[in-house]
Formats: sequence, C-alpha cells, structure tokens
Amino acid sequence: MTRFVDRALTDPSLMSIIPHGGAIAAGYASMKIAARKPKKVTTSPCLKKWFDCVTEPFGQNAQGACIPFGGNVDSNRYMGYIRGDITIGTGKVGILILAPSPYNDVNCMWVTNAGFTGNDATWVTNLNTLAPGFTALTVTNNRFSAQSVLGSAATQRDMPLQVRMVGGGIKLYYTGTELNKSGLMSIYTNPSHQNATYNSSGVSSTSSLGAYQETLICPISREPKEYPLTPLLTTELEYYSFPVSGTGVQAAMTSFAYPWCSQQIINGAGLYAVPSGLAALTYAGSASTIIMVTGVAGETIHFEYAMHCEAIGDLTEGQRLPADSDPMGVDAMMAALSRLQIERNSHPHSSSANVLKSEYVKVIASRDARVSL
Repeated sequence: MTRFVDRALTDPSLMSIIPHGGAIAAGYASMKIAARKPKKVTTSPCLKKWFDCVTEPFGQNAQGACIPFGGNVDSNRYMGYIRGDITIGTGKVGILILAPSPYNDVNCMWVTNAGFTGNDATWVTNLNTLAPGFTALTVTNNRFSAQSVLGSAATQRDMPLQVRMVGGGIKLYYTGTELNKSGLMSIYTNPSHQNATYNSSGVSSTSSLGAYQETLICPISREPKEYPLTPLLTTELEYYSFPVSGTGVQAAMTSFAYPWCSQQIINGAGLYAVPSGLAALTYAGSASTIIMVTGVAGETIHFEYAMHCEAIGDLTEGQRLPADSDPMGVDAMMAALSRLQIERNSHPHSSSANVLKSEYVKVIASRDARVSL
C-alpha cells in the first residue's frame, strides 16, 4: 500500500489532473526526504558535558564535566592533566601504564625511559619495587589530595572528600627522528577495568594485547592519536565510601585513591605490588590501561593525559555547582561506551566522537524498539 501511494503521489501525469496536484506532490516529496534524514539526538546539558569530556577531553567545552547520576549532590568539578614522553628502550619497546586517580599525591602513571631493557610489561621486580627503566608520575595539578582523607582513621570515617572520575583521554604522537619513524602503538583498556598488565596467561606483551578485540592498534605517526578513558562499571559512577570496618585497611584505601582499579595487587598470582607514592597508602591500584609501542631504541612518543573529576564533601565548600539528573541518559551512555571499546576498531579513520555518537543512537533506537514476544 505504501509503494502504491508513493507512486501515485509522485506521478506528474496523475497529479496534474488534481487541483493543486503539483504542490501536493512537491510537499509529499519533501516530507519523504525529511523522513529519511537521521533524527537529531538531544541530551541533557550535563550528559553533553560528559560526552565532550571523553571525546574532546582537552577542549574547553569539556570543562565542568559531570555525571547526572547517583545521589545527585552539588559537586566541585575540575580537570587534572600531565604531559611527558614514552621512551623506547633497548628491547625496542616502550610502555605507558595507567591506573587513573583523581588525587594529586598518588602515582597514577608509569612510563619507560632510556634505561628500559625489557620487551613486555614486567614493571615490578619485587615487592614495592619498580623495574629498572620505569618512572612513576603524579598528576600534581589535580585539585585535592588523597592524604586529606587517608591521613587518619577519623578523616576516613568522616569522609570530608569523595571524588569520582567523569572521563578523559590520552593523546599520543611521535616526536623522534623522521629516519627512525617506525613501529606500532597497541592501546588496551580492560573492558571491566581489571588488571591490564597481567592476566591468567602471564605478563602482557604486544602479541598478547593483539589477541584482544578491544585493543586499538595504529602505526607510529606524528599525527596525534586520541584515546578516550571512561567509567565502564556502575560502581564507578558512584562516590566511594569506606565500609564500616574499612578504615585503615589498605585494600579499602587503595579503592578510595584509585576508583577505576578493581584490585590492589598488580599480578594474578599476588606476588608483587607497586608503590603508590603516598606514605599512608602502601600500594597503588592495579593498572586498567596499558600502551605498548615498538620502534627504534631511544626514540620518543609524546603523551598528554587529561582526566575530569567531580568532588563532594566538606573540603569543596564554596566551590560546588548545581546537581543534575538524567539516569536514562546515563544508562544509554554507559551502553554506548561499552560498545565503543570494540566498535572504534572497525572505524580507524573516524573520531571517537563520531563512533560514540553513532553507538549512542543505536542504543536509544534499540531501547525504543518494540518486537513481538
């Protein structure tokens, strides 16, 4: 019936015998064209900020990003960032290991320098000891310190500060000589923020990362490559609170300082742990993201890292912005972020923003679809 109506209303000879037939046919044709255009996707302002901070984390539009979910408490919003270089070691491999933290006094990144001799992600050699060739980094321009809470059992009970990470990203580009420009970058984030440097098969390497669907592999280039970092679990959308018996417990303190880390130890066997850089907190959280680059020894890959955060508690007095609420939008965004892990590898020449927007539209369409039981 639809095809018959279409043929009738677009047939010039038939419409010419009807009063105002030409105008009717033109209007109908315009309506059909408009129906074929994709519908514009709209979101709440806070959700749009969240989208911006994971697709353009260094842009001004991402400033003040928030997650419209949870207790919906007025929050302080800030961004921490750091720049540095990954140096390819004598084993022709360079590594950046990331355990994101919203605080300014704990190690959250470990990168190789010219003294690195390995070719896999063995980054600790003994309890609380980094392997030779690794440098620990702290995002010193984050607004708050973990020590302000972890310094005593009393502050842990009172919780004058709670922070959740909204999202961010890392930008990478080659800065070595043109003659030595070669190799690949393998970037992997565990899809449930488990340990990315060790697994049941042992230490991560370029070959083991290549076996994961989620791993983004791209050639070394001077063209900047941006990689989004996002919450992936519902628990990461909430602010961390110490359990009743958790004050002073190292595992609980690690969960507070590293909200996206699922465990304290950094390898599956539980043999070694890595220093956090904070006296009150012995061990850092396990790393959920790893970047491995191959190439000529001594050459460098420059990186820029940014993470947007939301903070609540007494220490944010006088710095809070109004709360927002959009639980359905958050559910759709979390599903789209999960899809992004694999889907971006199918569109290597598209930006993360375009791929994420496409997946968000698919999630909304699927949610609104109705099928027979």
